[in-house]
Amino acid sequence: MNGLWEFGLSKIWLFVHVPILPTGGGFGYDRTMKKCAFRVFVGLFGVLACGSAFGASPTDSKKVAVCGNAYATEEFEKLVLEPAGLDGESFVGSVVAASDLSKYRAVVFAERDESAIREGSAWTEESLQKLEQYVNSGGVLIFCRYGISTVILTRALGVYAGLFGFRSYPDAKVPTNVELTPAGRELLTSKKGKTASKEELNWVVGATPIAEGVTTAKVLASVETEGGSASLITVNESGKGRVYFMGVSLNALQRNQAPPEPVEGLAALLRAALGDK
Repeated sequence: MNGLWEFGLSKIWLFVHVPILPTGGGFGYDRTMKKCAFRVFVGLFGVLACGSAFGASPTDSKKVAVCGNAYATEEFEKLVLEPAGLDGESFVGSVVAASDLSKYRAVVFAERDESAIREGSAWTEESLQKLEQYVNSGGVLIFCRYGISTVILTRALGVYAGLFGFRSYPDAKVPTNVELTPAGRELLTSKKGKTASKEELNWVVGATPIAEGVTTAKVLASVETEGGSASLITVNESGKGRVYFMGVSLNALQRNQAPPEPVEGLAALLRAALGDK
């Protein structure tokens, strides 16, 4: 979109630099008039191009793409999207195309989808530019637990490290004691209107990936491990949008029969991440 903006500006420059027309007639006058008319047309096209850069953004949409296995996507829509008044479009056994993101307020990977991986879901380096454009224009990407592995098949993020704001996502060793950072508590209480209780922060169940090698990402929640404190939930801001990584998922909590408090606590954090303030 930045390229379109720059193109529009260049054409506006042509528009405002139309030469003063000669007062006489003849062939030279006619040719100059045609040239002037062409520049006016191109200039107006440039204005329209610039206007499209400020048109509808992903944040104007009520639609959220939810990728993952059937149970995880259904659960996400029921616990997160319906209470927030948002519309979900599920992608089970497939992944929303990177070229198709602009119509969605957010794209969520609710959990790992084995069937999608078998169908060749992995993002390519060519996808990266489209993803960055989507986020910069106001889009939100959310990756819950191993949902990230549906599209990035290695633990090292490689060229995607800049998008996420960290370098890899290994498993935590014996994770316990989730703690919100001040930034995470601010995000959660902006939706709930109260401070989360200890019960609501009990989100660690089973295997838990963590963000390692944090660069530009902001840590929203940490977890204690055998190796010390680790980043469990992060957000990386880029342009008008955000990329969230969460080492937990509603699917994992429900599957392990977690009590209602942590389930609702995580659902509230996810709603806040979607912009439901």
